Amino acid sequence: MGDDDDAVDPQKQGATESPDVDSSLSDLADRIRQRDEWVTEGPEASDLEDLADSVRQGNAPVSDPGGHVEDASEWDIVEGPEADQLPDSKVEAIIELVSGDPNILIDGPTDTPTEHNLCAALLSGGDPQPINLLLVTINHTPPERLKALEKYLSAPVEEVTVVNAETYRRSRVDSDHEGPVKVRTISDPTDLRRLGLQISSVLSGWDESDARTVLCFHSISDLIELVENNQIIFRFLHVLQGRVGAADAFAHYHIDSSRHEKEVMGTFDSLYGQMLEFDEGGSISVD
Repeated sequence: MGDDDDAVDPQKQGATESPDVDSSLSDLADRIRQRDEWVTEGPEASDLEDLADSVRQGNAPVSDPGGHVEDASEWDIVEGPEADQLPDSKVEAIIELVSGDPNILIDGPTDTPTEHNLCAALLSGGDPQPINLLLVTINHTPPERLKALEKYLSAPVEEVTVVNAETYRRSRVDSDHEGPVKVRTISDPTDLRRLGLQISSVLSGWDESDARTVLCFHSISDLIELVENNQIIFRFLHVLQGRVGAADAFAHYHIDSSRHEKEVMGTFDSLYGQMLEFDEGGSISVD
């Protein structure tokens, strides 16, 4: 249980939780508002291909849908021009296509209006019910991710937390402020165990909330290029999927297939029941 205590205490985990990040964060959040116990035991996989096959065959580790995080060892695993919002009919079609699946992969060019638009549509969910918004960012600052979504997000927001794997110089965050956005910073972005524990802690903290919990993971591509060990990333994402399901949350994960070899994409595709593909022009399809 000592590790579990660490999951709640960010200082013990080598992470910091601070409501003070950038002077624009508070304004961004205000504008947005105005408009585990897991089971990870299973057949050993000798390599990434075996892991992918296990998922495809339904033999991979699964999570207890009613569980909570009680054992931190579960995580011990070896930008563009302005664009209009998606039409309501397209948003409704997207939500209908992915409804019932708590973990969705979206594939397309990074930092484009279409990406931001689709991301916000999935977070809003076509539902007027308030949301608790959890953003996981690997290669962007918290203000950058919130700014990207601000124009498109339509659902009312109750809580906003950013789990920030800090891969940039601190000088990119201009100043501190008192605001409603909570930021948990992982000082070593390659430490996926700590990253997972921080995400789990946020999800657990919203267990009693009446608002829907939605998560955006941006992005798998950044993680692949940073960690350079696809087997570890695969295991990390699989455990994270289970945690999302146990929390009765909805998550989507960004990836840009143009940045990876075909076999790498095929492996990570196998983790997800559905994938939305989009291009910079706004075309969206379901795979």
